[in-house]
Amino acid sequence: MHYSFEKVACAPRNRLVGMVSVTSTGHITLPVHFLKTHNVSNGARVHLYWDKAKEAVAVGLVSNDNVTAFPVVFPAQGTTFIKAQRFFKANRVNLEEYAGQYTYARYRAADVGITDAVTDVFVIELKRRLSRNRVRR
Repeated sequence: MHYSFEKVACAPRNRLVGMVSVTSTGHITLPVHFLKTHNVSNGARVHLYWDKAKEAVAVGLVSNDNVTAFPVVFPAQGTTFIKAQRFFKANRVNLEEYAGQYTYARYRAADVGITDAVTDVFVIELKRRLSRNRVRR
């Protein structure tokens, strides 16, 4: 019997380096690459900004002692995340419709109309997705 086998190598997993996730529980997850690239360390806090017209979130790092900012949680195991439930609830964002992975872009705060940020901001443009509870027709 004659065969024509070709070797198929196992490709490394395609890591989503330039992405963050919004979860249905209201967390914004931050991959290790994001943390290292932007020097985000344990105890970090962020200000979150909402653009209703564009359905976009801007994340601005602030000093660790800023009690008005949202905490960045570094669990012993698992993915680092921003506890943003209150933010999404205040802006009436249905997390079931917007949960997913997103690319982000870094901007000077003033260039995107944010005047009170002291550092650059990371902008995530949300996209409405089909809710898991809806039936496709």
